[in-house]
Amino acid sequence: MIYFIIIIFNLVFSAYLQNVSVSLDLPNGNILNCYTSGDEFYHYLHDENNYTIIQNKVDGYFYYAIKVDDRIVPSEYRVNTIDPQVVGIENKVLISKEEYLQKRRVFEDRAVFRGNAPSTGTINNINIFIRFADEVEFVNSRSYYDDKFSNPAGPSMFHYYKEVSYDLLTVNTVHYPLIESDSNLSYQDEFPRCYYAPCTDENSTNCCGYLNEDEGWQRGNLLLKNAIEYIADEVPDDLVIDSNDDGLIDNITFLVKGQPGAWADFLWPHRSTIWYQTYINGKRAAAYNLNLADSPDYFTVGVLCHEFFHSIGAPDLYHYWDDVSPVAVGGWDVMDASANIPQSMSAYMKYKYTDWIEELPVIQNSGLYELNPLSDSENNIFRINSPININEYFVLEYRKKEGIYEVNTPGSIDGLVVYRVIDGLTGNADGPPDELYVYREGGTLQSNGNFAGAVFNQEIGKTEFNDNTNPNCFLSDGSEGGISLNNIGTSGNTIQFEIVNLTLIPAINQVVSDSDEDGNINPGEEVVLNLSITNFSNINADDISALISISNDDVQIENSSIEFGQIDSNSNLSQTLTLNIGSEVLGNIGMNILLSGSFEENNQVINFNEDYDLSFEVTLNQSGFPYVTLNEIRTSPVVADLNLDDQNEIIFGDHFGSIHVLNSEGEKVFENVFPFDTGGQIWGSPAIADIDNDGYEDIVVTSKSKYLYILDKNGLKLDYYADTQLIGTPSIGNFDLDDELEIAFAGYSSNRDNLFIINPDGSDVFDLNITDKNRNGFAIADFNNNSIDDIVFGTDSDKLYLIYDNGQIADGFPFLAEDKFRKSPLIIDYFNDKIIIAASEDRHLYAISGNGYVIFDVTFDADISTSPSILNSGNSVSIYVGLENGDIKCIDMNGNIIQDSSFNIGDGVVQEITFSDLDLNGVVDLAILSDGGGVYMYNIEGELYQNFPIINEFPITSSLTMFDIDNDNDLELLVGSANSLLNFDIKSNGSVENYWSIYKGDNKRSSYFILECVSMDVTNDGIINVLDIISIVNFIISNIPVNECSADTNNDGIINVVDIVAIVNMILDD
Repeated sequence: MIYFIIIIFNLVFSAYLQNVSVSLDLPNGNILNCYTSGDEFYHYLHDENNYTIIQNKVDGYFYYAIKVDDRIVPSEYRVNTIDPQVVGIENKVLISKEEYLQKRRVFEDRAVFRGNAPSTGTINNINIFIRFADEVEFVNSRSYYDDKFSNPAGPSMFHYYKEVSYDLLTVNTVHYPLIESDSNLSYQDEFPRCYYAPCTDENSTNCCGYLNEDEGWQRGNLLLKNAIEYIADEVPDDLVIDSNDDGLIDNITFLVKGQPGAWADFLWPHRSTIWYQTYINGKRAAAYNLNLADSPDYFTVGVLCHEFFHSIGAPDLYHYWDDVSPVAVGGWDVMDASANIPQSMSAYMKYKYTDWIEELPVIQNSGLYELNPLSDSENNIFRINSPININEYFVLEYRKKEGIYEVNTPGSIDGLVVYRVIDGLTGNADGPPDELYVYREGGTLQSNGNFAGAVFNQEIGKTEFNDNTNPNCFLSDGSEGGISLNNIGTSGNTIQFEIVNLTLIPAINQVVSDSDEDGNINPGEEVVLNLSITNFSNINADDISALISISNDDVQIENSSIEFGQIDSNSNLSQTLTLNIGSEVLGNIGMNILLSGSFEENNQVINFNEDYDLSFEVTLNQSGFPYVTLNEIRTSPVVADLNLDDQNEIIFGDHFGSIHVLNSEGEKVFENVFPFDTGGQIWGSPAIADIDNDGYEDIVVTSKSKYLYILDKNGLKLDYYADTQLIGTPSIGNFDLDDELEIAFAGYSSNRDNLFIINPDGSDVFDLNITDKNRNGFAIADFNNNSIDDIVFGTDSDKLYLIYDNGQIADGFPFLAEDKFRKSPLIIDYFNDKIIIAASEDRHLYAISGNGYVIFDVTFDADISTSPSILNSGNSVSIYVGLENGDIKCIDMNGNIIQDSSFNIGDGVVQEITFSDLDLNGVVDLAILSDGGGVYMYNIEGELYQNFPIINEFPITSSLTMFDIDNDNDLELLVGSANSLLNFDIKSNGSVENYWSIYKGDNKRSSYFILECVSMDVTNDGIINVLDIISIVNFIISNIPVNECSADTNNDGIINVVDIVAIVNMILDD
């Protein structure tokens, strides 16, 4: 198959555009409206949700893109025919950063950059209008365009550079071809616009475009050369176009008719160097800026000023490729982000890349300092060196809302702004790390924070900047910066601040001891922490003491005042801190430390008092967890002893396609095999059983690579290619009469066989030939009483199937609902009758008999957002589902909603509800997961368990598994998130025996529950006595509900006096 993907490259500086609307012609004559984003090095087509689109050259239509073997290729899903998220298409599929940088370097090497325009004096910029052979003349007048270049009152490029350069630079623009009237005139090329676009069909004999990027850039450069030669004779000899007399034209801009489009390639806003030798009045054309004229979003004063600062030599401050890491500078510099009317570049950029600020004074001593606004040409910048890292330093400036440009900085407040600079870097294009980074509230290595929160002043109460403030002065690796600004003043004509050169950093380094010795701080423990203070400065600190306070009254400090004494320069001291943690305490606990003392500088003793806010986490995390994968875990973890050493392992898969095996401490095991790469995303949960009877548990996993894998501790046993996307959970059962187990699994591709049952060697048990798409796998049980399992599953075709072990669809099936079955069904063996429970997207919960009849049908007023699960509590069977509105619904086997056991958690419910007895108090506990990242534990009456809910930073993405993983008699709760595997350690003895405590009920993922009740113990108190007789009498006389399983002593389906007699005889016999 042949593929076409839009890839463009270029040379020096990039213009990153987002969400440019484009319209694409389809083979059937229709139009596909979508977007393009990127820069001249690489841009891509995408839909409104940023799913990448590429063209399949076999049929000419556009498809959602996927990656196969690191190549971007069309998926099987044509754009706008499906929801790409539902079928698991990855968002924003792009080439790798390494590919991007390599392709950029190839083109940069072809153009020898020939110097920058001077930053002082007068530059006469030559602007040339260009249109193509198939285009009419520019509609707007020459003055319309000149206004953005030359308006003397602003906003314009001329006015902007006069202001920001402190009147040191004048940028005039002369437009060509010359025209006497105020209409317009352009150079018209001999070729149509398509000549400068890629040919989308290499086999076409009528394509006017180019076949590869090299040819495209050659055509583009020849276009510019021809345009220059066309107007060269019109440029007067006395017009100074080489103001620094280096033989090169200072700057040329090309204003090309049109706007960026899907096939733009060369015709994308950019700055580069002309490849061909071309001259005007003996001066060689070299650097140029290319702009598109017909887009009000991209032909602006802001874009012109940004691109011209490149001409002077300034680099971009935005990331060319990495749009995941936080933005470095944002709206505080025109070289990162600006509106139609730009703000100024920062003081540092003026100092580093122009001659407008010639000195960068370094503050070396403690004291009071003052800054003028950036608009003032004097005293407008300071540098403070980090005492911790000699390669990084801080730059201070004062930004004041004034004029027509500086009013466009973020927010509405004047104040001090602080940047971090890394020596040796040029710009932020390849960052992070970045040459320039602005500190702002909430900004971290992972978070953008609030750019309006970058200013400091007394009026807003932001008067300090150090390692303990928000923002804090972290370095590029996240470590402490080690500086301290205090008493930042009001924002008037100037702004003042103080510097303190003693840098002390307190830290809680480790847990010295805790009650259960797991190294974590748990609720109810006494813990001893190591509190250290590091002196990062070159000054000795004297008589240092620490006063510790915690606002949480449930945390008691035994030694709140600690004397450290002298802390020498570049050294640290440690003391222990003892805390008693209350049993209800959980989460991040804030701690305030006031350090007091003194230091000597320049023969003066200076008092030191500094507040620091630290924190520590009180957690239920098992030691070694969370286990960070940096990607989503959709699979419900399973626990098994893979090597029969009486130590359990945890098995799960992740979104990157890896199967992980960990021990109870979160450490990798069997590392010669795991993590195992399946080559595609893993959505379905692993199933575990000894399939081939070799004595060891086998792991069965499906992957979107279209393979099913069977592995054990020693490695791969089988990879089975299904030729369909596998996203559901496999189930292990007995589907024939041999001694080995077999595997049922389902596909999720259109027009494919999507149902498989195979032997451990990969051979088919029987052919099913069903193409319906199955999202969540199967429930399995023996319906026809031949000791061989049958399968139940729902589909996207609104159907629920029961298929016998011979491959035949059971009578009465498929059952048809009014919407899709996308939740896992289950099977209940209830008094020897097998009942299918299935939730549909039509908001119905169906109970279906083995012959396809509806036993009951419960309708809800919100979508069912979990798979159904089963609770057998005291011989009473209940079905539980969660709804998207936060409701937990308990349904009895007659289809009645049990209101006393139904409640709302206040957040949408996801995945599947599981059960246990967390503290062996005889009361059932429910594990419930929310779409807000919450893990909830409720008892059956809707009361929250102690220390719950636990709200996680990342969304919960898998069902929860409860198990005593480390054999210490208490339970652990395992669940996947969008970032890691979580493992919560419940600090009391508990049990999952006879509970639905894992997704689909067991390790085989059978979704099968057999009711086992204690006959005659009607009151479920563990004793057969007269109270059981009274319960049956009340049922017979007054129809008071009773435990029918235990009351029907002879299993005849009738509760009557015969059952009373049986209980009386049992009591008398005892």
